[in-house]
Amino acid sequence: MKLKEYNFGFADSEKELKRYPKIIEDAFYDPKGILQRLLDEHEFILIGNKGVGKTAYSAKIRTMVNTKEVKKAKLVTLSNLEFNLFDGLGRENVEGGQKYKIAWELIILIEVYKTLHESQDYTSVDEFNDIISFLNKNNIIKKKSSINNTLINWNNIEINFWNTFKLNREKQDIGLNEYTQGALCDYMKEGLNKIHFEEESTYLIIDGLDDILRYEKSKIEILSGLLRTINLLNDYFYDNEINFKIIILVREDILTGMIDPDFNKIKRDSGIILSWINDKDLFEIVKLRFLLSGVEKEKVHNRWYEIFPEKINNRVDSFKYVLNNTLYKPRDILQFLEQCKKEFPEEKSLNYSKLRHVIKQYSNNYFYEEMKNELSGFIKDEDIDNLIHVFARIGDVHFTYTRFKTNAEQFFSNTGEDYIKKVFNILFDNGYIGQVVLTPRFNKNTKKSTYNKNIHFKYTHPTTKINTANKFVLHRGIINVLDIN
Repeated sequence: MKLKEYNFGFADSEKELKRYPKIIEDAFYDPKGILQRLLDEHEFILIGNKGVGKTAYSAKIRTMVNTKEVKKAKLVTLSNLEFNLFDGLGRENVEGGQKYKIAWELIILIEVYKTLHESQDYTSVDEFNDIISFLNKNNIIKKKSSINNTLINWNNIEINFWNTFKLNREKQDIGLNEYTQGALCDYMKEGLNKIHFEEESTYLIIDGLDDILRYEKSKIEILSGLLRTINLLNDYFYDNEINFKIIILVREDILTGMIDPDFNKIKRDSGIILSWINDKDLFEIVKLRFLLSGVEKEKVHNRWYEIFPEKINNRVDSFKYVLNNTLYKPRDILQFLEQCKKEFPEEKSLNYSKLRHVIKQYSNNYFYEEMKNELSGFIKDEDIDNLIHVFARIGDVHFTYTRFKTNAEQFFSNTGEDYIKKVFNILFDNGYIGQVVLTPRFNKNTKKSTYNKNIHFKYTHPTTKINTANKFVLHRGIINVLDIN
């Protein structure tokens, strides 16, 4: 087969689901059984860095609709949510995740009702019909309406529920007080108890939290409120035998900044961290794409070595060699294969020289651009652009924190040590720099104490802690961009 005949998919699982769902149906790989835990167990937070495959799990669940496990699954994205609309929705004189809890509870319950309304006829349940009528009158449940739409219309909500309470968001005169919001949430939850749910569960999947990085005001409180609310609602659904579950996909680096003892308990009990430290699992993903492309099952395992040299420099396995130019993510290795298609579409195999050419193009066109994208929101945009100058000025694969700091002071917009150390930690946590770790050992031959030198990157050694007294190394992807040895 020529390289152009292979189907390695897209960088985005959402696009794969829409344009070629067979990839999600037939080439989905879940070695740790995470899918069933999300569907059947208490965990509801799927945590992982960009590119590790969180969206693939969301897509897979949605391909299972109308099966014995999944009645309906709906994706709600917060990617375009205007977080400034939360201004004024938080409870005054309340700090932390509790500040926005009631606002989020009402917003999420509205999404729950919208999901159920789209999937099943519950017109026989009076309480359900009351809520749907309320949402219709306030233009909240119209087709393709979003959470943004709910927030925008929030200020104009005014409706009577059997004269029990009145909703109005004009704070100065009538006011939507805490009791009224809470009362509506209770009414909506009680309405769900009136519904007869079938054995198959319905899932609401929330994704697209990246944009919260751009909103500085109350960012942590808003996110904490959302996660606390989902936890409480899922507990309510479980306690009342309501076959509905909310799943949220969150980047690990976003959660890192949350200092909240209560949330740490939620994360511990209900979080699943998605990572790929085993190269054999990543090889299985590649094999599934070969199979999808029409390679016969008995030939799939050896296909990589038919395309690429088996060994590099007669010692390093070529798959391991390529992986070391990535961050050990499914998206990374599949985009490398896509780069092979772009560079040499008519070729059936690549020699070492062509492989090196692809790695160079991949590093410049994909890896470094992904790094900039991943750092966006954590580091100032101008300093992300300036990182290449800092690395170039260092001019070496190996360096110390002091050397990084000295060069960063020449290029960064903020030259304070706290900021530079923050940038350095972020680069380490995301795997763009590794740490040289020296382990003492006794040499029996020389009868002397010596050291084993190992390089630890966060993606292969997730528990490793940074020590700025150590030496550090640049990731090969950055080395390829800088063209240094």
